[in-house]
Amino acid sequence: MTSNHLVNAQHPLARRTFLQLTAGATLVAMFAACQPITRPAEPPAADNFILGGKIMHARVVTSQLQPGKKEEWIGICRDSIVPALQQQPGYKGFVMLADTASDKCIAYSMWETEADLKASETSGFYQEQVAKLSAVLAAPPLREIFELTDLS
Repeated sequence: MTSNHLVNAQHPLARRTFLQLTAGATLVAMFAACQPITRPAEPPAADNFILGGKIMHARVVTSQLQPGKKEEWIGICRDSIVPALQQQPGYKGFVMLADTASDKCIAYSMWETEADLKASETSGFYQEQVAKLSAVLAAPPLREIFELTDLS
């Protein structure tokens, strides 16, 4: 079993070094352009918090890359997709994970509200970003939506 550390210099949800244990796979991570999360002086309504953490929303996109295309995938995300995300209302951050042994990659974007996340899809923005990756994808990506809880 090998261990890989995911280290983040800026991300407010991951200020610590996380240890990811994998079985023979190499895992790389990039934390890109995360905006700080501000906390209100008064606690918000209970329906916005779970276990003492603020609920946000995450779009998780799992992709199978063409062999040898990981660096190109990272470049497209870093140079084109993340700057476009930064212009979207409610965007809070972006994380990339790559298993170099299988060319499987996971990227997730974090959003202040579910409405912000959904607006980025109904406007066609999400589809435009996926189209930027067409030259490196081996198959259409799998998109899932999750609640994300900030416990920091």
